Amino acid sequence: MSDFDKAIKLSSWKLSEASYNVYASMWQGFCHRLLLQQTTPLTATSSQLLGAIKGGGQYATQKRLYALFSTVSKILRRADPSLGDNSRELRRMFLRDARPDCDALPSEQLLLLAQAAPSLVRGWKGLRLAAMLAVLRETGLRNNEVLTLSQSSITFGPPAMLHVGCPPTSRFFHLSDFCAERLCMWLAAHPCKTRTELLFVANEYGGTLDTSTVWRQINRLSTKVLGIEIRGMGVGRIRASVAKQLQDEGASAVEIQYFLGHKQETSTAELLDRIHVGGFDA
Repeated sequence: MSDFDKAIKLSSWKLSEASYNVYASMWQGFCHRLLLQQTTPLTATSSQLLGAIKGGGQYATQKRLYALFSTVSKILRRADPSLGDNSRELRRMFLRDARPDCDALPSEQLLLLAQAAPSLVRGWKGLRLAAMLAVLRETGLRNNEVLTLSQSSITFGPPAMLHVGCPPTSRFFHLSDFCAERLCMWLAAHPCKTRTELLFVANEYGGTLDTSTVWRQINRLSTKVLGIEIRGMGVGRIRASVAKQLQDEGASAVEIQYFLGHKQETSTAELLDRIHVGGFDA
């Protein structure tokens, strides 16, 4: 049994057959390049590992190979603590534009932000931010998904539902009473709901919000409420926090993939590998 097969057996992830075949093919090619150097993944030096990853072809493939090695290594070390961790050293050597680790925010802190927004941000913009944070906390939507939501995508039920996206990544979300209440408050104050279908607008004329505006408002609010400045605080960090919460609750990679709208399980595995809790940079 290969290291990869052992890792999958030890893992609680439930991969589909097609995704497993993609993983297995990538792992086989990765190991083959290392075997040409007469070494194995768990005994290879970081420079050998980097060379094997760079032989993976396109950058997206290289990045997923690194995430795959790191994930397999982590799972095997869980079973055998005596194994070394080459992935940590490798991370520092990896491509310059590799994504940084994400600090996950507890769900309770995200709830505090949504509760505090109406009182800390003036006027209808505070209600807009509160509704947006409530939706993000429960759905983990991407930037473009939350900014292009339409008013008709919400059904207040009961239960309240939110429909997002188009096939093959369209999803339906059950919304909590708190989220539904924040959305109702926002729609009541919506400055131009009769002139545009957009749920979240930038101004009284129905202009489209941009990601930098959303990031700045969330960042300022988190500084006021949490008392510290969290670098990179924005939609991406909230999305990572939702993924971490799902993982802690026992969701499989396939379930998290569907929830986040990833087309490939390798994207989900890569995100989960980069998330850790705590250690916010002030």
